[in-house]
Amino acid sequence: MEGVERYQGYSLTVEGQRKPQLSIAVAWVYDERDTRLFGVKMTVEDLFARRFQGLQDPEPITELAITFARRWAHGLIDTCMHPEDGEVVEQFRRAAGPDSSVAPALGVPLKAALLEAFARMDRVSGRVDYAPQLDVEGLADVLGVSPESVKEELQEMATRGWIEAYGYDRIPTAGQARITTRGYDARSESPSVAAPLGGLEKVLSQSLQALAAPSFRTQYPAALAELQKAVELLVAHDGSSKYGLIGYACRNAMQEFAIALVYHHNLQTPPAKTASTVAVRLVIA
Repeated sequence: MEGVERYQGYSLTVEGQRKPQLSIAVAWVYDERDTRLFGVKMTVEDLFARRFQGLQDPEPITELAITFARRWAHGLIDTCMHPEDGEVVEQFRRAAGPDSSVAPALGVPLKAALLEAFARMDRVSGRVDYAPQLDVEGLADVLGVSPESVKEELQEMATRGWIEAYGYDRIPTAGQARITTRGYDARSESPSVAAPLGGLEKVLSQSLQALAAPSFRTQYPAALAELQKAVELLVAHDGSSKYGLIGYACRNAMQEFAIALVYHHNLQTPPAKTASTVAVRLVIA
């Protein structure tokens, strides 16, 4: 394939187009055999670009959509959270309403996710003719954290000797580093990665992993965040005092899911959260 970007052993193509009052960009990712693995469809409303990016003209807004789509593709590759079989992950940047860009990486601490990303990059480095590096902003988008949080974690990992720059002009906090032997030791000893789960936790983890599939996670992040909160309370084993909070979190998850469905299907203005049953009925109808 020609005219494409090479990233972490994959190939990417990104194209943008204008629609009334918004721009859309689609990034397609291919494996080493040029088989299409997945896509990222990024929709950026003009109001979002004007309000939060200071852009006015259509062309820069389309370029912004392309940048966001590319970043998300990079982040999904780095975290190994990407779908396969040609599935398309949809993302939105709206001036108001739910923003699917804040989807949390369910149950994956930032440090563990970064160690896995560096380990994956280490495996790829021997198969490519360029020095790979992580996309800090793409990782932040997919993991639902700020780029500053990722950079701070990378600095701490470099200080601990878990990662090191692979050239005199490379910067670890920019993702231009490689995992060390000490980093592999930390990865293998990390409870969040290596420790087996108990019975209840295992069932909950498997259930939520299904919900955390990109097709759900990127479209309904607020609902998933509430579900995660309920699970964290449930597995804390703090007694019955938390049962009420668990119920509230589950209820909030239902409400967030219902409102997001209304947005997703372009129905009327989402109702109040107390009318979530009405929202679901709108979608079904």
